Amino acid sequence: KEVEEKRLEVDKKKAELEKTRVQDEGDLAEKKAALAKAERTLDKARKEVADLEHDSKALQVVSPRDGVVFYGRTGDDMPAGMIVFGGRNNEMRVGGRVRTHEVLMTVAAMDNLSIRMRVLENDIQHMKPGLAISVRPDAFPNLVLDGKLTQVDQIASREGFFSEVREFTVKGSYEGVHDPLRSGMNCRVTVHADSVPDAVQVPVVSVFEEDGEHYCFVKDGPSARRQKVELGATNGKRVQIVQGLKPDEVVFLYDPNRT
Repeated sequence: KEVEEKRLEVDKKKAELEKTRVQDEGDLAEKKAALAKAERTLDKARKEVADLEHDSKALQVVSPRDGVVFYGRTGDDMPAGMIVFGGRNNEMRVGGRVRTHEVLMTVAAMDNLSIRMRVLENDIQHMKPGLAISVRPDAFPNLVLDGKLTQVDQIASREGFFSEVREFTVKGSYEGVHDPLRSGMNCRVTVHADSVPDAVQVPVVSVFEEDGEHYCFVKDGPSARRQKVELGATNGKRVQIVQGLKPDEVVFLYDPNRT
């Protein structure tokens, strides 16, 4: 009886050991499957990292020059030469979409800025490349830059869609490098269209025309005489008198003979 009990106890232990072995094998197989899945996930992640590193190197944009980076574009296609700081930069993110040939960023070189002006059609006749200009930035009123006109557009544009005012775009350059200047600053430009040394000049309103001839009313004692004159250059406010007046003569701004 004791031997039979011992045999039954041994068989029970063997059954427990077999059950434990089967459970351990099941746990091991499950762990191996989880490990294989983790290895596949790791391999996939490694491949994605490698692809991202490759794309990062391939998509790296190196500017050929130093400057200030603006989102979007700057140039002639913007209204009145405006610089767009925002634009479509909200799409410049992972997964974002851009159009073909769309300008994402512009690097503006600060050492080679140009001047862009809008000139009315009445004044465009005096503009031509090579004319000397004086540039005074609004931010630096004591700074005066010497330069010249480089381009005069041949086609006018309207100031607004419903405006009848025609304007021409005129570009210029200046000498030297001035670090404080930034792209997009406002400035006042004086164009030296013509220079006449030692000229006799009078206000435009003091010159009258009749039958194709010009004349002024010159003070002659208590009265005034009508004096024929020959005109020269003008800036729109004053006009040069080539012949007909002396520097010390006084002219009237109106016809004194009319009451």
